[in-house]
Amino acid sequence: MNRIDEHELQAYVDGELAPEDRARVAAAVVADPALRQRIEREQRLRAQLRGAFDPVLEEPVPARLAALLQVPHASAGTMTGHRDPAAATADNVVALTPRAARSKRPMWHAPTYALAASLAVLAASLWLRADTATVQMQQGGLVARGALAEGLDRALASAPSPGANVTVGLSFRDASGGICRSFVQHGDAPLT
Repeated sequence: MNRIDEHELQAYVDGELAPEDRARVAAAVVADPALRQRIEREQRLRAQLRGAFDPVLEEPVPARLAALLQVPHASAGTMTGHRDPAAATADNVVALTPRAARSKRPMWHAPTYALAASLAVLAASLWLRADTATVQMQQGGLVARGALAEGLDRALASAPSPGANVTVGLSFRDASGGICRSFVQHGDAPLT
């Protein structure tokens, strides 16, 4: 038997399911007394809500609110440039660019940004996988390689070597017990 999730149950109670889904849920309700109780509880809740709030829907709109919807005829169209009073808006409403005018604007920004992001990811992956890279991905983390790895393995934070490309800052153990070191690369000398 198919399990009925909460979303589907709510849609069933609200009468918003397609006929074939409604029939499937109705069959599940007949076979499952606990599901039937849940649906009855939801139906009672909806009846209470309708009893409390449906009368409000029948009330007339108060005059002060209805007045806000009225367009003054003397200033009709002055803010938006419309000449037709039926299409005019109130003075405090800003006219927006019609959808047709917006669709004529060039839409090259999104594809350009997507292409730039793709190229950046490609360049980063090539840089991380290159044989001459100073770091590479291993087990979800960056690991030093080449001259950088050598500098981090041999250099002391307390006694930096003069003219070295790498100066070690702080050494510490991570949560898994591995040794980590912060470092600074000096100058433009490559670390490969």
